Amino acid sequence: MEEKKIKVIINKKTIELESNNPDLKALIDLILSQNDDYDFNNIEIKAEDEKFDKQGFKEILIESISEFKNKLELLEMKKKTDAQTIEKLIKEIEKKMNS
Repeated sequence: MEEKKIKVIINKKTIELESNNPDLKALIDLILSQNDDYDFNNIEIKAEDEKFDKQGFKEILIESISEFKNKLELLEMKKKTDAQTIEKLIKEIEKKMNS
């Protein structure tokens, strides 16, 4: 199977993905390096293969980014809640030990 190359351009930076072995880590790193206010609808997709569905790939990528960022936000909220719970438990234990 012939190797196809897909270029993903985010905020003027390009990641080249190979169809047989895409460098997803580089793509994820580039996504995470964007400011919170970056509009991922501005992503550009370029492909050598004229038959490649660039718009479909872009839509899937944008949807995946949105889901990924939402999960990161939920994890961050859970982390904060857990930290608050732990702090509360520590204070309760300290209070009981000092009583």
